[in-house]
Amino acid sequence: MERFFNTAGPIKPELHYNIDPLKRFDLEEVLLLIRQQKYFVMHAPRQTGKTSCMLALRDYLNARDEYIAVYANVEGGQASRNDVQSVVKSTVDTIAEQFRGVVRNDIPLQIRDEVQQVGKDSMLATYLRRLSERMTKPIILVIDEIDALVGDSLVSILRQIRSGYKS
Repeated sequence: MERFFNTAGPIKPELHYNIDPLKRFDLEEVLLLIRQQKYFVMHAPRQTGKTSCMLALRDYLNARDEYIAVYANVEGGQASRNDVQSVVKSTVDTIAEQFRGVVRNDIPLQIRDEVQQVGKDSMLATYLRRLSERMTKPIILVIDEIDALVGDSLVSILRQIRSGYKS
């Protein structure tokens, strides 16, 4: 198949014309932020390649074998709007499934099942803490479409990520 320009989702280099996603941002600066254990935001207009860059960063980090890098698109929680319990559960489910695909075992799903009875205000933080305790390498969590969440649901997700980040 002949290559073509793509603006409908992440690029596939074998199908789409593209600029190397890892050259579209300052990779050394991002790696420094990661080594310093900081969190950061990738911000750009719609359909400019953010997702392709995040996926390339995940693959790059996993290939280096220093971290377990997981990409999770949490846009699915948008449908639940301000049903915080549903959005938090959806976020944990999404991260667990994506994590399982990277580590190729069921530990992420087992931990997800363990935290189902934890309250909505700490389920995600508890999940991430227990997951990091069971992994042998530091976890890099790349979250896409967080801005699709709204109101109390967004606040809950962001606060749980922030509260658990220091541990």
